[in-house]
Amino acid sequence: MPDKAVKWGPSPDKTANGRTLGRAEMVINRPLAWNAGFAVALLIAAGIVALDTMRLRVPFSYDSIGPTFLPYFVAIGLGCCGSAWLVNILMRRRPDASDVVAIDRSPILIISLGLIIQFTLIDTLGWIVVAGIQFALVSRAFQSARYLRDLLVGLAMGAVIFVAFNFGLGLNLPAGTLFRSLGL
Repeated sequence: MPDKAVKWGPSPDKTANGRTLGRAEMVINRPLAWNAGFAVALLIAAGIVALDTMRLRVPFSYDSIGPTFLPYFVAIGLGCCGSAWLVNILMRRRPDASDVVAIDRSPILIISLGLIIQFTLIDTLGWIVVAGIQFALVSRAFQSARYLRDLLVGLAMGAVIFVAFNFGLGLNLPAGTLFRSLGL
């Protein structure tokens, strides 16, 4: 008796010719309904952002770019992405080897960790330290192996930005309870 069980048809992670699909290829080859739902969700999100922005009451000002610019920009971006996704689905273009992109998730996770650290520790450590940590983590995400140099460059840039905002522009960035308790 053979050791292998009989398989009826290709497994979900194999193509018809038996080639194993990579993770990125499996994302591209999702069912049509899922893809159409995602495209519609992007278009709905674009509409919601645009409607919310239209309801925003902005007093008259001489600024050429006001508080509605960025939300409209995001709405247009979401609309373009949703439309392109929907057109791609409606054309029923099948992905080929040139469509497959290998996705390395570690940079995304490292940068996300830096943002989480920044949001949670900015009041305690202050802008300068948190900016240094964030710079070092983003450098690491881009494959830099000089951790101490990256941290020092980030601390220096954070200090320059802190001085420029606090003393030059009059916009106070948080110094952190650590520096305030030391009297700095």
